[in-house]
Amino acid sequence: MYKRFKQIDERDKRIYMAGLSFSQILGYRTAREYCMNTVLAIFDVDTDEMLFFSNSIDRDIEHVERNNTELFHGYIDKSIDTYVEEDHREAAHTFFSQEHLRKSFERGLMCESIEYPCRVADDVVWIRACYELEQDEKTGRLIGNVVLIDITHLRK
Repeated sequence: MYKRFKQIDERDKRIYMAGLSFSQILGYRTAREYCMNTVLAIFDVDTDEMLFFSNSIDRDIEHVERNNTELFHGYIDKSIDTYVEEDHREAAHTFFSQEHLRKSFERGLMCESIEYPCRVADDVVWIRACYELEQDEKTGRLIGNVVLIDITHLRK
């Protein structure tokens, strides 16, 4: 690991160390363990185009799914309706709505998070959903970066 670390530039070293520190704050021993308990998505807020998607929850981190043909809200709405406990669904849908994201950006709120329980088989799993908004410098498009993190161990 150290050999690889020495070969990356200073900015990437800082990003790596921040990721490791953040992972440990969330209760994961390593950044890899954190990554294995997350869903990542990057999408165009206005067109809803999925620009990047990775679901590593309960999978080896090497297994990465990318589905750039599915619209972000098709994915997130289906996930909310399938897994989120009924009394938290409305709040989750509102949190991810294009209207909410656009208004947040207009007010200068670039990041926000919400926690909600999901029913998976006979278990309840707690998810912290976070987004960060940014305007692409070249195109002016509003981009949403979303992370869904399994925080069940933190809730216990």
